[in-house]
Order: sequence, then C-alpha cells, then structure tokens
Amino acid sequence: EQIADVVQQGALPLLVDLLVSPSAEVQEQAMSAIGNIAGHSQHYRDQTLAHNIIAGVLPLCQQEQKQSLQRTAIWVLGTLCR
Repeated sequence: EQIADVVQQGALPLLVDLLVSPSAEVQEQAMSAIGNIAGHSQHYRDQTLAHNIIAGVLPLCQQEQKQSLQRTAIWVLGTLCR
C-alpha cells in the first residue's frame, strides 16, 4: 500500500504545513494528496482529521484568486465528511 507507506513515513504533518505555502499550486497539490489519503479509508480519514486538517483547509475555501484551489478545498472537506 503506497498510502500506508506515505502515512507511516510522516507525510501528513508535512502536507498540512504546505497548506500555508505562499504558492497556490503547492497548496493545491498538498490538498489533493491529503484528500486522496483521507478518501482511502476511514482509518486514514481519522488520521487526517487528527492533524487538524480542517483548520488548514477552511481558509482556502475562501480563496478568491484561484477557483481550482477553492474546488479542491471543498472536495477535501467533502471527503472528510464521508
């Protein structure tokens, strides 16, 4: 499992840190990775939530300069609600 390897190597806190990057592209890629991890299983969703991901994603939902960043943020929030 690639996702298990990524999580076990400590990627989640690093990805969460990237959500405050000055680069919208980096933020979007980090959110995509987080969403893919969270969407893999309930266990990984819970691990993602334990890293306070919602606090990092909510401000990006209000990002008006890049619509794809907003869409990705909303997709991640939806994934966390499953």
